[in-house]
Formats: sequence, C-alpha cells, structure tokens
Amino acid sequence: MSTIDINLAIRDIVDHSVSHLTWYEQACSDFGFKGISQLWEDEPSWYFWSDEIPGAFLLRFVDGEMVEGEGFASLVVHYFPDRSDAGSVSRLSDEELKLFEDDSLYDSESSSPRFEAYNSFLAHFKVAELGVLFDGDKCVKMLSLARTEEWKEESGVFFQMLISIFNFYWKSHHTSEFSLSQEGADVTLLVYDSDSFGVFRQSFGIEEQELRIDTDRRLTERIKHVSHKNYKCSANGACSCH
Repeated sequence: MSTIDINLAIRDIVDHSVSHLTWYEQACSDFGFKGISQLWEDEPSWYFWSDEIPGAFLLRFVDGEMVEGEGFASLVVHYFPDRSDAGSVSRLSDEELKLFEDDSLYDSESSSPRFEAYNSFLAHFKVAELGVLFDGDKCVKMLSLARTEEWKEESGVFFQMLISIFNFYWKSHHTSEFSLSQEGADVTLLVYDSDSFGVFRQSFGIEEQELRIDTDRRLTERIKHVSHKNYKCSANGACSCH
C-alpha cells in the first residue's frame, strides 16, 4: 500500500487553494478573506486575516497518519485577538495575557507573535482543531472541525472562510454532516465521500450511534454551495484557470 507525504500534501492543499482564490477579487470579498502569510517552519503553518473579525488566526499542522491508504492531517487553530477587542482580550488566560501585552513578543499591528517569539505562543491561544482526510490526488474525503465553546464564534468565522476557500478550489462540497461530542469539544464532521468516511469511522472507533445530525447550520449553510459559484477572473484572462 502506497503512502502519502502528509506534511507536503497539506501544504499543497492550503497553498494551491489560496493561490486559486486570489485570482478572484469578488470571491475573496464574499468569503471574508483579507490576507495570508505562510510561515517557513518545519511544519506547514499560515497566518490568516479575515474581514469579518479583528485579529489573526494561525493554522498549524501538528500530525499526520495513514488511514487505509488515505492521508489524515491534524491541524491546530490559534486565534490572536486585536488589542482593541476588549471582549476577546478578557477571555485570555493569565499566561496568554503576559505574552499578548508584551510588545517585544507580540506585534499589535498584525495581531501575531513576533518571529523570534513564535515558539513561545504555540502552547497557548488554541481555539479549535481541523482534521483533513484526503486521497493520493489530494482530493478531500472528510473534514472534522473541533471547536471549544469559549471561542466557538471566532473559530466558526475562520472555518467558514477556510472551507469556502477549499470548496471553491476543489469544486465540490460535503454531501452529509454530523456532529459528536469528544473530549469536551463540539466536533462537526463534513463528509465528502461516504465510503472513505465509513473506513475512517471504523479506524477511529467512532460508533454510528455517537453521530448526531443536529449540526450547527450557521456554520455549514454558508459553505455548502460555494463550489457552484462562478466568478469572473479578476486577472482578465491572465491567470492559470483559463
């Protein structure tokens, strides 16, 4: 059975999806995409900025494994609020506040850690986890979204933006969705391929009776039909999609 370089594959999935999006100015606006900055670390990592919420998100690859011939990538989502957002700042822990308020460690203009202090922030500011199941052609089979209750609104905004970007690039969307409670987090499962999901569920010991259909429609209704949107390319024929 062949293996997949999951580190490289998830880097390609994110990079290619965002690169495709940036040819379409209206799509960027519709998805709330403001900007991205890739970090050249050993593990694939990116900062994202959204028009819909102040601050910055860090998406960071942490682990990968093979599941019956397909790759499964686990990523962590960190959220760094804007210093002017008193409501979000009030929810930070004491340890996070020390990092957040130190100008030598935190850049308030970009709402992100300074380069030399990056590693000091990785144990903190975690708001969600993302799982991506994909095949050897880097086609998505399932997405898992685990959100903590305290930062559910903020991580929901990020997931709507990110999955809209994915779906717009893949030209596909989930066909079914489920939710379950796992280790104190609310997990949403977006299924693109039911056969692959069945194998994944068995491999991870998820019983069918654990799955619920009462998913958060506010999170999923906006992203489902993004793949059908037909935007005129802003590059006027100069881009690779023509």
